[in-house]
Amino acid sequence: MPETIPKLIRMMRAALLLCFSLFIPQLFLAQQALRAPFEQGVNRSATYSETIAFYQQLARKYPKAFKLQAHGTTDSGFPLHLGILSADGTFTPEKAESGNKCVLFINNAIHPGEPDGVDASMLLLRDLLSNPARLRSLNQVVLLVVPFYNIG
Repeated sequence: MPETIPKLIRMMRAALLLCFSLFIPQLFLAQQALRAPFEQGVNRSATYSETIAFYQQLARKYPKAFKLQAHGTTDSGFPLHLGILSADGTFTPEKAESGNKCVLFINNAIHPGEPDGVDASMLLLRDLLSNPARLRSLNQVVLLVVPFYNIG
């Protein structure tokens, strides 16, 4: 019987190691995934703060292709943000013009209580940035997105 205890301990260690190697990475990836509230089982659109946090995460994760800039304040006193997506790092109007880029502008939440474009833009940006082939298809485009124009 004393001989089986070390063998049992080795088997338990192997089982724990297997569990950690299978499940911990999945938990980590799930926490790292950028998901809108409705994708997390919440039946609502993203709030201003959730949306800006989402855009900030995109900017940190894809710094060569996406920037988030604040341009003044809204009528509610919150920063007015502009997200800029560019496959080749074209982040200024001068560079877009000199490169003959097409500039596509999306302005979300123009009226209070109309959040439809907010969620759609979050998913569009995430999809484009996380898929290199789709991002490369925008070589001649600079995509500008105002996440929330009217916060009230």
